[in-house]
Amino acid sequence: MSDKPNTTKALKGKNNGSENNNFQCQICTKNLGCKSSLNKHLKGVHESLKPFKCKLCVAAFQQKSDLKRHIGTVHQGLKPYECKICLQTFGRKLSQKKHSDTVHKGLKPFECKLCAASFGQQNSLNTHIKTVHEKLKPFVCEICLQTFGQTSSLKTHIDLVHKGLKPFQCNICCTLFVSQGHLKRHIRAVHEKLKPFICEICLQTFGQKSDLKKHSDTVHKGLKPLGCKLCTATFGIRSNFTNHIKTVHEMLKAFICEICKQTFGQKSSKKQHIDSVHKGLKPFQCKICSSSFGSQGDLKRHIKTLHDNIKPFICEICLQTFGLKSNLKMHKDLLHKGLKPFQCQLCAPSFGSEGHLKRHIKTVHDKLKPFICEICLQTFGLKSSLKRHNDSVHIGLKPFQCKLCVATFHQNNGLNTHIRTVHQRIKPYSCEICLQTFGQKNDLKRHIDSVHKGLKPFQCSICSASFGSQGNLNAHIKRVHDNLKPLFI
Repeated sequence: MSDKPNTTKALKGKNNGSENNNFQCQICTKNLGCKSSLNKHLKGVHESLKPFKCKLCVAAFQQKSDLKRHIGTVHQGLKPYECKICLQTFGRKLSQKKHSDTVHKGLKPFECKLCAASFGQQNSLNTHIKTVHEKLKPFVCEICLQTFGQTSSLKTHIDLVHKGLKPFQCNICCTLFVSQGHLKRHIRAVHEKLKPFICEICLQTFGQKSDLKKHSDTVHKGLKPLGCKLCTATFGIRSNFTNHIKTVHEMLKAFICEICKQTFGQKSSKKQHIDSVHKGLKPFQCKICSSSFGSQGDLKRHIKTLHDNIKPFICEICLQTFGLKSNLKMHKDLLHKGLKPFQCQLCAPSFGSEGHLKRHIKTVHDKLKPFICEICLQTFGLKSSLKRHNDSVHIGLKPFQCKLCVATFHQNNGLNTHIRTVHQRIKPYSCEICLQTFGQKNDLKRHIDSVHKGLKPFQCSICSASFGSQGNLNAHIKRVHDNLKPLFI
């Protein structure tokens, strides 16, 4: 028995009884103005009779006039009807009116009876019911297994996410887009600075009402409805979701930094990397401490993990907490499992990440330390390292205070180590010679070098005394040469 819908029966079904002679399709419940329109709808939509095919793309149409309109608006860019509020253009006056009613006036007369969602058009409501409530998403992406309610949505997904097709280019900044609409929105929002929609919470402005809603849902409400089927990651914005699939699961990182050879999935990520890492541009500054960052996201993570102390991911071995799951994994691999897969080809050390290896090569072997301390002339490979050195050594800033005692620290990891070793007594690293325990692996190494091997590489420049650690040398200088001897009562 054929699964094809009985369009003859649907056509013979009389109108829905309204006085305005409104004919309803018995298959998808769409309302049509007359019987001939219903007939065309049934043939074009449900019987898929679209004899007029576009020679420029794969689109097909039921009527010649629809094909002509498609060529004019999509391929020739003929959209004479302009919205006076946001300057978006349309090929038909009716489309412009619908846009004005739904986007700017907020008219959404078609309400879903199953949830609170409302829509500007009947077909949008029908699509919503089918895909959201009835879970009818028969079109499956063979690459990432994501499902779609419409074949056009599946095609757009494949073109954008997996094929990376972006045929519409901005003539001003060369950015590529998947559709003409995305390009126009980009021009209005980025180059013409037309952002009439304002967030009432943080006052950020947006070019479209939908972007404002997305921002409110993801940033302020914390909604992340898009879940990856290949891992547990969730996202609030589809573009972030598609970037995740491309870069994490498909390992597509086509943009290479010419300086350090690091690869990126997006051109914008590469630019941000160059600006923050190599140029030292960090325009986003923390108002609580003196730290600055290359992106708004890094600043938010910093505030969340350091100042708000939100670190939900706990290491089961040493109880150290982390703000990100990836940092916890890196910590376990590096410290507890001893995994250091990135080995230096010039010397023996190996590293837990490629970034650490590259920094090692740059600073140790290439001697690239362009940032010089004006006070003690010590050089650093990163601007952030110089700033941290200056704040902690010369200015004496210790913004991280222990809540259990009066101790203060230059960095947050110093505070965490203090809490674990002093207050929680967690010292998992044991010396095999004298059985003394330590909270960190490098403290154990320093102990063995100085106590058991007798290595004292830190020499006082004033007298001939040498020490096993920089801290003991500093204490010596303070106590002996600065005449800062502690008083014992």
